[in-house]
This record gives sequence, structure tokens and C-alpha cells, in this order.
Amino acid sequence: MGATLRRALPAALLVAVALAQIALARHAALSPWLGGGFGMFASTDGWTRREVRAVAVREGLRRPLAPMRDAPAAARRAAGLPDDAGLRALARELARLPTRDTAPLRAIELQVWGLRFDPETLEPRRHLLRGMTVPAGDE
Repeated sequence: MGATLRRALPAALLVAVALAQIALARHAALSPWLGGGFGMFASTDGWTRREVRAVAVREGLRRPLAPMRDAPAAARRAAGLPDDAGLRALARELARLPTRDTAPLRAIELQVWGLRFDPETLEPRRHLLRGMTVPAGDE
């Protein structure tokens, strides 16, 4: 490997990581505070400001779950990058939790909500980043 290439490689890798993080933040709802952290100080959209909502769907019953309490690691990952794999992993963990319900589980509904501020009033508003229904057995 030439000396010029060895000197340019760290900068090229840094640029590649930055571009991947920017693309994921724009198109896959990756929190700017994750994936390399480029742009993190220009955004309030950290995973800690995101809300993960989950509902267990059973015959004649919809019971809200508390994913941040019951499956905190999976919920944090899903909040930071709400992709199919992360949401399915969270659904798997939530489906394993014991409940007092006797009806068989049909699905786990998941939603990841972000927070935006109105540019005029600075009023905070929740907006849906990603939602998914994971059928039982498909988690």
C-alpha cells in the first residue's frame, strides 16, 4: 500500500461513515445521535426523545405494553433506528413476556414517535417515524 493511499485511507473512511450516517438519518429514521454521531449537536432528535409505543393484540383485546420498561435494550435500539429488524426483535421480546391475558396473542403493534418543534411557535409535536404490526409467530 502506497504512502499516499495510507494517508488518505482514514479520511476516506471518515467520509464514508459520515455519508452512511446521513443517508440512514434521512431515509431510515436513524437518530442523528447514533451511527457515528455526525450532526448530533445540530439536532434534538436523540433516541431518548423518541417514544416507543407497543400494543399486544389478542382476540377482543388490545393491551398497551411498556417497552421501555419491559424490553429496554431492544426498545432503545428500535427508538434509535426503527428498521424492520429492530422492530421485529422488540416484538419478539415483548411477545415472550408473561401476561394475565388468556387469549392467544395475534400480533404486536409497534410505533416509534419522534419530536419536532414548530419553526414559528417552537411548540413540540410528536410525529410518527415508523409503525409496524408483527403477527404472532412472525416476531
